[in-house]
Amino acid sequence: MRSAFGSNTYEIYQSPPTDANTTLVSPSILRLPLRSSTQFLKGDPVVARYVIYGQDITDITIQSITIYTSWGMGFVTLRAKRLNINNYYVLPQNGRWMSTIVDCMHFIDTREYVSMSDSKCQAMGDDATNWTDPLDVEVDTSLEFSNNQQPFTVHDNETIASLIFNSTNSRKIIFTNIVSVNVGDWACVANTPTLTIRNLTVANNRARGVLLETRNIDIRQSLFYRTSGSAVLIQPSMYWHEGPEARKVSLIENIYIDNNEGIAQGKGIITILPHPPQLISVINDIRIESSTFYFGIHSQELLQCDNTNKLFISGNYIATNNSIPLISICNSRNISAENNCVVNNQTKIDEYYTFDETNLCLKNLSSLIDLPPSAFNSSFPPPVIRKDFFLYNHQYQLNIRNYFEYSFEIHIINSFTEKANLLGIDNNLKLNVLAGLVDLSGSSKLIDYCQSTKQNEQFILQYSIITHFHELANHRFTKSDIKHQNLFDQQVATHVVTDIVYGTEIFLVFDRKLSDNENHAEIQNSAKKLLKIIKTFQISDIDQLDLKNNEKQLAETLTCQYYGDIQLE
Repeated sequence: MRSAFGSNTYEIYQSPPTDANTTLVSPSILRLPLRSSTQFLKGDPVVARYVIYGQDITDITIQSITIYTSWGMGFVTLRAKRLNINNYYVLPQNGRWMSTIVDCMHFIDTREYVSMSDSKCQAMGDDATNWTDPLDVEVDTSLEFSNNQQPFTVHDNETIASLIFNSTNSRKIIFTNIVSVNVGDWACVANTPTLTIRNLTVANNRARGVLLETRNIDIRQSLFYRTSGSAVLIQPSMYWHEGPEARKVSLIENIYIDNNEGIAQGKGIITILPHPPQLISVINDIRIESSTFYFGIHSQELLQCDNTNKLFISGNYIATNNSIPLISICNSRNISAENNCVVNNQTKIDEYYTFDETNLCLKNLSSLIDLPPSAFNSSFPPPVIRKDFFLYNHQYQLNIRNYFEYSFEIHIINSFTEKANLLGIDNNLKLNVLAGLVDLSGSSKLIDYCQSTKQNEQFILQYSIITHFHELANHRFTKSDIKHQNLFDQQVATHVVTDIVYGTEIFLVFDRKLSDNENHAEIQNSAKKLLKIIKTFQISDIDQLDLKNNEKQLAETLTCQYYGDIQLE
């Protein structure tokens, strides 16, 4: 495109010639072969509409690419088959407000599958990703037909056997079998790709997170942060002439933070909304599970559910300070939920769902709604926390070190100080523990165990497992880096958490009452040998434990107390 105004503006759409290739003349000069002459003049400034564009392509892999800006979209395909995307980033550069002017990615009439992982779309002027199927047909294309009064309700489908072009605006289509179609019916491409997304980040964009107009969708371990509109929009649209209606959508183990608060705001953080709305359910089989939702001040509802059949909400952590219902229902059926945790520290939610009665929505057109208050009163921590959970636009990064380490030790200790050191309690906390100012749970309750006397010998078997670390790579902060800045003004915050160790710890405390004629040192050595034998045995093999007579006698005189981070049945 020639970047100019008025009559000097000029752009071209050409398929490249098949007998010539694009070549790199030098690090700053790219030679593009053209099929026909253009109006471009030597010296014209030229702008590429898209950074990456592919048409009629098969088995394409986009990997380890970063885009900072684009006149249009970042990555666009038309009729791509088997598309793989990994480590694809669209980011604003050098503190700019925007990256690409429009979508981060836009895929038209994609076939078979799209697989995306470990990618990021940030600060775009429109959506992060669009999957659409316009009426783009060829031989072997499958079409679905619907009545013009119910454009998303399929009444027949068939595959194209041949195409005959009668003129520039008409063609004769022959199908493989007889198809029942009437004049005025709608047709939609049915060759939808399966869509698999893992670890996608969408942040600070002007529109929606993902726009889904395909089937067999599985999105997991992804982060949606401050999308202007809905984080997820499922919408076949007669306005854009795009479809089809979605089916089999799984949204699992994702994080949603401060979504749906901008110019593209809809009713829900997740919105299911055919355009136009229908009198019956047309979008089927949606699962929203094991995800973390943090509402912004103006996020509206969790879910707008229009024309949906068979939707299930389970295992989600929902933090909101609004009192409005979480779910809006319009002409839907088979909507159910269970085992969700709702945290609301400022208000009370009296109703968890409501029936929308605008436009074509009628309460009596919805049925089988199973959303009792008990489905939202579970208590558990957020099921998903990613390393970039709250670190956007901050000057520090979080490193995660994953590894497995375990240790097995035997201690002979009695005093409070020895137990505090064993638990890693430093001098600053010891006084608070003694004064009862710190609530203890799990393995830390060991410190309360005070059975030792001169006539008792106490052995502590410690079993520790460490799975991974979270640690800040940069420990230098300014006030603007902290999310809850009011804590500085209130002068209640004194520290910043810089490291977290994840794992579990178990203590088994064995007590042995000594008689007057028994030797402490001998009992200690015998008990240590006995406890070391336990280390080498699986629980399932405990019946095969072969002890000597003196070891059995010692074991029968020991009492055991359990303190651990794992609850025993």
